[in-house]
Amino acid sequence: YGGNVLLDFLTVTKAEIPHPVHFVITNPPFYSAQFPSIKAQKNIHKHSFLLNQTQLLHSVFHLLKKPTGKLWLLLPPAEMEHFERLALQLKLFPQLKFFIRDRFSSPVIRIVTCFGFQKNYLLNEEIISQT
Repeated sequence: YGGNVLLDFLTVTKAEIPHPVHFVITNPPFYSAQFPSIKAQKNIHKHSFLLNQTQLLHSVFHLLKKPTGKLWLLLPPAEMEHFERLALQLKLFPQLKFFIRDRFSSPVIRIVTCFGFQKNYLLNEEIISQT
């Protein structure tokens, strides 16, 4: 890819990159400390007390190339709704959404949203992950 693709696991709050990036793709911790595990490592991966949505948003905002950068984010529906409200304050707009269900008849369990700096027509798609 000639140096055009950087695949890395970054701590977004401490990321030092030489130039803004075109894409950030993340599946952040999203539980708000409810039912924390006695295992510290499990809490870090699943709970948002070490990285809340405001911290994530501001960190990613500074990493993205303006005006073309995109943030792809996976969250449960309630958390995505909250994140969207925060993102709009920074003029980061939802542009594409994938609603994920276990079955046709089940409720949405996760939403993947692409955010960008241009306010475009919002495209919605459904994904059914039948097992």
